[in-house]
Amino acid sequence: MRRAARVDSNHAEIVKTLRQAGCTVLDLSRVGQGCPDTLVAYGNRNVLMEIKREKKKGQPEGTLTPDQKVFFQTWRGPACVVHTPEEALAALGFTVHLGVRDRPDESAGAEAIAAAFGVSRRMVYAWVRAGAPIVRIGKRYQCSYSELWKWLQNRNAGA
Repeated sequence: MRRAARVDSNHAEIVKTLRQAGCTVLDLSRVGQGCPDTLVAYGNRNVLMEIKREKKKGQPEGTLTPDQKVFFQTWRGPACVVHTPEEALAALGFTVHLGVRDRPDESAGAEAIAAAFGVSRRMVYAWVRAGAPIVRIGKRYQCSYSELWKWLQNRNAGA
């Protein structure tokens, strides 16, 4: 009989960060047989992510089990091992620096905002209706990416 699956101590933090970034996260940690911990959907992409604890002073880094090694050797789709929220976001194409996406600070248009945050224009419009720090100037939307990122983090802090 299989014992209860354990998740690494950073699992919840990484999942929360991915969801704050607009990703859909399916927890697969109880599947077993070497299957990675999460399936993350972002845009047109699905990536399997195995979450391992990062190496800290006096502690070893999380390592793959024999079943996980076999899984990663035989899986033909996108899959990766991540240790931090930044690594998880980077695996999906985000660039992160000190908790704020590394993009130019001003945007011009809902399309540019959507591209910078990896979401649809429809999501940008939903953010506007929800009170995001996005302003409409003429026919274009404009925002500070760092301010919008902070707003998204605060909005999802209770989630």
